[in-house]
Amino acid sequence: MKHLLIILFILILNGCSGTQKILSPKGSQLKIVSENDIDCCCENKGIVTASQGYGIGWSVTEANESALNEVRNKAAKSGGNSIKIIEANSTGDPFNGGGITYIAGVYICDYDKINN
Repeated sequence: MKHLLIILFILILNGCSGTQKILSPKGSQLKIVSENDIDCCCENKGIVTASQGYGIGWSVTEANESALNEVRNKAAKSGGNSIKIIEANSTGDPFNGGGITYIAGVYICDYDKINN
C-alpha cells in the first residue's frame, strides 16, 4: 500500500508540472506587429490562444515563455507570418496555482510595405 501511494503521488506531481512548449522553426520566424503595421499592410487570419499552468518548480518566466511559444506555433500553423498580442493574462502564482494565457491576432503582413 505504501508503494502504491508513492507511485500515485509521483504521477500526480508529473501531471501537474506540464511540459515546456518548444518554439518551432516556423513559430520562431513570426514577427510581432503593431496596430499601425496591421492597418497598413496586413491581412487578418484569425485569433489563436495558448495557456500554460504553473508547473512545480516553474518560474513565471518559464510559464510565460512556454505560453508565448505555443501561441507563436499555433499562429505559424494557421498560415500567419505575424502576430499582435491582444491580451496577456496571469492568474495566481507558482506557489498557489494559476498560469498565463495569451490571446493573439494572426496576420499575413507585407514587410516590404511596412519597412518603407
